[in-house]
Amino acid sequence: MASAADVRPPLVAALEDFLTAFSDHRSIGVAVSGGSDSLGLLTGLAQATAPVRLVALTVDHGLRTRSTEEARIVKSFSRRLGIRHETLAWQGEKPSTGIQAGAREARYRLLGEAAGRLGLGAVLTGHTFDDQLETLAMRLSRAPGDGSPGLTGIPAASLFDGRMWVLRPLLGVGRADIRDFLSATGATWLEDPSNSDERFERVRV
Repeated sequence: MASAADVRPPLVAALEDFLTAFSDHRSIGVAVSGGSDSLGLLTGLAQATAPVRLVALTVDHGLRTRSTEEARIVKSFSRRLGIRHETLAWQGEKPSTGIQAGAREARYRLLGEAAGRLGLGAVLTGHTFDDQLETLAMRLSRAPGDGSPGLTGIPAASLFDGRMWVLRPLLGVGRADIRDFLSATGATWLEDPSNSDERFERVRV
């Protein structure tokens, strides 16, 4: 019978299984905002593979006064793990409406440019099982209600702009498990105030 010490935390188990199946030997980009999901992803990867194989990428959208400082915090955290870090700034005029969609588009564009410049095999994001449930709930609420097939959630892998693989190894891991893992390591995470702003559909869901 396995002892408690032999039982892998769900986050570690998911990442070790992912890395076993991931055959690309190039460096791996990790999108890190500073929230619990992405910090958990980065911390778990630093335990599951050589930190020098990883590049932490933080997009500074410039939409909040503290965003630049938060990027610096993530940079310091990454360096303590022995991981290279780059901040990618969203320059230029920001949209007056549809800000979340615009920020998401800019984020993936900047990550794609970094992946090409750095020769990354893929960029990993910290989407969780909670995100998957939220996405399905939102799409179900907009479904025609006529029994039409095709309701899908967040894919485990997607190709952005024909040049960057975006991989999501934590879709089967709950946010509570990730936060338990971080707390056990003594790490703290940043809270994005937009995550409690009910003007956004995902927050209401």
